[in-house]
Amino acid sequence: MTRADVRAALMWALELDRVALLAHRAAVHSSKSDLTRRRADKALVEQWRARRPDGGTSAGE
Repeated sequence: MTRADVRAALMWALELDRVALLAHRAAVHSSKSDLTRRRADKALVEQWRARRPDGGTSAGE
């Protein structure tokens, strides 16, 4: 998972899945832990990949 993945997932959530965006935001802002942020980022990226039309299996991954 790269920073570009996290950014793309955040943009996707902003446009198409407000519930996922708010869950990520709540997790990140409720704790100052880097581990908490990484877990929230990972969960969001996994949701984004699973909901992409290609199922997250595009070339380059």
